[in-house]
Amino acid sequence: MLSRTIFFCLISFLAYSENNFKDLSLDEFKQLLDSSNNKRAFYKEYLSYLEEADSDVNAVIALYSDQDLYKNFVYSRRTEWRGVPIIIKDNIDSVGLANFPKDDAHIVKLLKDSGFVLAGKANLSEWANFRGNPSTSGWSSYGGQTNNPYDLSYNPCGSSSGSAAVVAEGLVPVAIGTETNGSISCPASINGIVGIKPTVGLVSRDGIIPISETQDTAGPMARNVSDAAAVLHAISGTDPKDPATKNIPKDYDFKALLSMSKQSLLGKRVGLIFPEEVSEYEKVLLEKSEAILTTLGAEVLRVNFDIESNYKWDNEYYVLLYEFREGVNKYLKSNASSMNSLSDLIAFNEENSESVLKHFGHEIFLDS
Repeated sequence: MLSRTIFFCLISFLAYSENNFKDLSLDEFKQLLDSSNNKRAFYKEYLSYLEEADSDVNAVIALYSDQDLYKNFVYSRRTEWRGVPIIIKDNIDSVGLANFPKDDAHIVKLLKDSGFVLAGKANLSEWANFRGNPSTSGWSSYGGQTNNPYDLSYNPCGSSSGSAAVVAEGLVPVAIGTETNGSISCPASINGIVGIKPTVGLVSRDGIIPISETQDTAGPMARNVSDAAAVLHAISGTDPKDPATKNIPKDYDFKALLSMSKQSLLGKRVGLIFPEEVSEYEKVLLEKSEAILTTLGAEVLRVNFDIESNYKWDNEYYVLLYEFREGVNKYLKSNASSMNSLSDLIAFNEENSESVLKHFGHEIFLDS
């Protein structure tokens, strides 16, 4: 009798879990987890599902074990998002994965403080598209090619390609990306999700492989605005290890990120880019967006303009080259990696050119 009961419970759990992991919000995933009587088995089933469901898109390149997730769940008592999984971009330090850092990045610690459990790491464009030209969005020599979940032949955009794609697949409620120049906003747009690039200094960059001290920032990627705001609330704040966070105003209202309601858009003016020449499909989507915003009380202005700019990219690029060299040298010296400088990375690339440099070179490394 006992064995029959155990068998019945196991079958019930498997049938329940496999059909319910996809396209969940933060609240929905938490409710699903709370309803489970066997959290360890729950995480084991979830990780198996995630790995199998992501096989074609290849957004996730490293996973923690179900034991790791369960342990973090146990330690996260009385937290808001207890046990909800999150995927982070591969350039963010997390003990036990990838480059085996000495410590978690500051934002990883904050995520854990809010109850999130790190499920694993997402693929990214090799060195955030700052190694050589023409780089390939979504490809890294470690993780291979991440594809666009809507069409595997489409560009997923980068460099936070994996973070955007795994959220678009509906396999995890939220993820973390990083941006220097378009690396959150572009993949969020191309993969049809919400991405937030915070003002530099709102979120600590401690433990994140740097490109530019003046432009780098990490931010949330989610399927809806409220989930993205909840993650931004969790990772925002001052950090002694990142001087830029000292510029956060003393009276900054972090809770305002969570105070959205159906009245939040009342009286707000929203510019909706509505080009003159669009396909019928694009027109339907734009008009749908316009109708939703108007219903919620916003004043929607259709905007159509040609952009002309004298933006001096050469000047910015010169600064990026300098900041990258200084930043990556500092990062490597504080890390457990066998690489200690940009020169070491260049030597590694040349020694492993058949796999690392097979698609494009590392001229940017050399220039830097």
